[in-house]
Amino acid sequence: MTDLLGGFYKINGYVINQTNGLITHAPDLGIYGAGGGIYAGYNFLNVKVDRDPMFVKTIVFICRSVTLFDIVNPLLMRQSRRALHFYSTDAEIPPCSLIVNDFISHSAPTYYGMVTPYDTGENMAILFLSFETESFEVILTTTTPEKPTQPFPMGLLVNASEMNPSGSGYSSNIGVIRFTGFHFLKDLIYLNNERAKTLVEYRMLSPSARNYYSLARTYFEKALQELKEMRYSKAYDYLLLAWNFEANTYLEIRSLLQDLINASIILLPTIILFAIIFERLVLPKSGLKRFLEIISIIIFFTLTVSALHPGFILASNITGGMLGLTALVISIPIPLIIFSNIIKYAKEIRSKFLGEHFAEISRSEAFSLALSTGISNLKRRFLRTVLNLITISIIIFSLVSFTSLSLFTGIKGYQVISQPPYQGMMMRQYFGMIPFSTQIISFLSTHFGDEAIISPRSWVYPPLPGEETLYSGSWTAGLGSIGLQSGVHNSFIYGPNNTRTFIGALIGLTPKENDITRISLALTLESRWFLEGEIYSCIINDRIQRDLNVKIGDKIKVMGVELKIIGVADTNLLKAICDINGESIAPLNPQKAPVSPTQSFIPLSWDYVIIVPFTLTYNVFNGRINSVAIKTDNFTKLNDALNKLIMGVSQNLEVFASTEDGKVMVYRRGLEFTFQGVATVIFPAIIGGLTIFTTLLGALMERKREIMVYSSVGLSPLHVVGMFLAESLTYAILGSIFGYLFGILGIRLLLIAGFISEGATVNFSSFFVFISIAFSVLMVLLSSLYPSRKASLLVTPSLKRKWEIDSKPVEDDWSIPLPFRCAENEVDGVLKFLFEFLEVYTNRDAGTFLVRSKEILEKKTPESLCKELIAEVSLAPWDSGTAQKVFIRAIKEKRGWAFHIHLKYIVGDKNVWIKRNPKVIDILRKQLLLWRGLKEEEKRRYVGE
Repeated sequence: MTDLLGGFYKINGYVINQTNGLITHAPDLGIYGAGGGIYAGYNFLNVKVDRDPMFVKTIVFICRSVTLFDIVNPLLMRQSRRALHFYSTDAEIPPCSLIVNDFISHSAPTYYGMVTPYDTGENMAILFLSFETESFEVILTTTTPEKPTQPFPMGLLVNASEMNPSGSGYSSNIGVIRFTGFHFLKDLIYLNNERAKTLVEYRMLSPSARNYYSLARTYFEKALQELKEMRYSKAYDYLLLAWNFEANTYLEIRSLLQDLINASIILLPTIILFAIIFERLVLPKSGLKRFLEIISIIIFFTLTVSALHPGFILASNITGGMLGLTALVISIPIPLIIFSNIIKYAKEIRSKFLGEHFAEISRSEAFSLALSTGISNLKRRFLRTVLNLITISIIIFSLVSFTSLSLFTGIKGYQVISQPPYQGMMMRQYFGMIPFSTQIISFLSTHFGDEAIISPRSWVYPPLPGEETLYSGSWTAGLGSIGLQSGVHNSFIYGPNNTRTFIGALIGLTPKENDITRISLALTLESRWFLEGEIYSCIINDRIQRDLNVKIGDKIKVMGVELKIIGVADTNLLKAICDINGESIAPLNPQKAPVSPTQSFIPLSWDYVIIVPFTLTYNVFNGRINSVAIKTDNFTKLNDALNKLIMGVSQNLEVFASTEDGKVMVYRRGLEFTFQGVATVIFPAIIGGLTIFTTLLGALMERKREIMVYSSVGLSPLHVVGMFLAESLTYAILGSIFGYLFGILGIRLLLIAGFISEGATVNFSSFFVFISIAFSVLMVLLSSLYPSRKASLLVTPSLKRKWEIDSKPVEDDWSIPLPFRCAENEVDGVLKFLFEFLEVYTNRDAGTFLVRSKEILEKKTPESLCKELIAEVSLAPWDSGTAQKVFIRAIKEKRGWAFHIHLKYIVGDKNVWIKRNPKVIDILRKQLLLWRGLKEEEKRRYVGE
């Protein structure tokens, strides 16, 4: 029965053969047991024990067992560990889990069970398999701090071999798989070898993948040699390092393979768009013939790309992916059509009730018209279009064939403003909050031998206290609850005469720590540092000595553990002891723990820290290894260890190292990229861009009259710009596809001819597909900006693109002439049209203004006849109380009826009156423009009333 948390338990039932001690029945985690959830009928994995007695049913099955060892996390170099002291129930379980499958179906067996490190805190597992499962496979998975929700394999047990890299599975009656870690790594190597073949063939392996690949096999050979010579400790050191590099190799290879497959997915929609434009340009048809022609072009170019691009070869079901993507593309217009029809019917209803008072310009239709017109212009000058496409295609071909962009994992170093107190390095993960396992110490010892002093450090924080001396919970290793209330430390330690004081943490240091940081300089004269093998001793500071009234040789109690005082440290001198990065070696203050890597390390005050032997914190209080200090003068081995550790462990690792010239650098793992051959493309791209520029500028000069015609029929400058941009996009899309196809064809020919070395990286990735298309579009669009601007100026030569009011208000009056005239037979209809429109604004919800009353009058003046629409109007914001009278006057002149608007201020904020009225006038002006666009039958509805 295993306690989970908060009174919930796992109830595991077993039946043991009393004769031989073998387990004959084990808990069933299959679909008819715990794996079946509510359908199995019984819950025995998450049981809340809330009464006494309580009866729980558990499901078992007839089984045979298989024992596995080395269930560790090689990527983080961590293994499981259970606390030894009864004060602590903490178990250090690195993020890793086991997946058991039937080898034939590669799915979970019908009946199975397991005991994992999460149950025992040990680096081993026991699998329980039914007699029906003839062979099985095991996948060891983990997550990374960078992707905590995405598990990935870091070890396989498939019984692979060189002749059968996919494996044949392990028999369920094998009993024990000895040296399991070697089998995990061996099978993972076979898997990576098989997957890497295609990447090596197409020169797609990144520099970091090659590095991981080489290092993993080098250290695996060393591990096998040490195992053969029965030096097991060194064998496992090399095994863990090789396993670490191979797990990183798997990550790199999987990422590259996924990137190649993504490239094929990115190419397909581009080919669909290419097919639509290409059909319009070369072989325009209509109806069903057009549809069949577009489908034929898509199929042809897709087959061409699939024969050249490795992403189509690597994808397990590229046909299904393409059909799915095609179905998605086809289905996208359906909701758009439905939405368009809904909008259309809504507009018809609005027009029925409110009249034709709204300008409707379909952007999709405008874009379609611009694209169609642009393509037709290209067709009329077909030879020039072909030459421009050849220019763009050659540039993209050069970009794909002669340049190389590689993303890879590398080491990034930054200088730290600090003077190194010792030569060597200090390692920690995320400010010490992510601990190391003892494997890291074993690796460092094997790597440096006698040429370095290695000292791990451990932090332990006390639990929260209950009433007086009653504590709840356990000591927490690494980061935990420090129990600060109003700035008072509430964790008690006791002196010999029932004196007590507060502490915040224990720091475990080794006897070798003094050889690195010279921390003993902070001790009093009567004090001494720890000796090898010493456990139950401590060094307190002067504040604790005063509070407890103790001296060297006395004993104090920390959570019931009796410790002998062997030294007293001066707090001020302790603050002066710094690590290689210039920070204190005191534990991190959990109250101020950083939440992002950009924040700073804030240590706990030495006033509330007791120094104890590392063995005590690690073994008795289940402490973790929070940082490691290494002192060495061998910079060659130092740099070698630094590179291997940073390249292998996660991005949370940071290594502070001294350099031979007396500087301190901090190193972390990160993504880098190389872009080779870019110089060969810059000048052709500039020449190509200028060619497109001169072509479009020449086309502009040729089509001046055509643009004037567009202007006369009402096309705006934006629509004319759209036509030129549509032509540019046509060049870009067609040129990028042709250029990319010829580029990857050139790469394939160079690969076949053997002109590309194995160390080179070529551009089949999805990122480079995007770069090729984006580069083509950007180059062409930049070339077309000036011609497009010139074309828009031909439509509207004036720099003023918006109508503005020329007049100014005079006291309470403001007269605005409008650029609108109408004929004698239309004037009444125009005023009625405006009268109907103002009905929309008789409600405050309309927004800009509110019409309170309105009427149409006719009067004669000494100069001429005048008809006017008079309205009382309030202006928003309504709380300003601004009101006015609006006179929309039609005055008869020789050339027809001219329209003016006169505003009469009545009451309210005059600033609001001046600022709001330009918007009101513009709304009314646009209604007059809409009148001109009405059909004759629509005008008769107003003129004939």
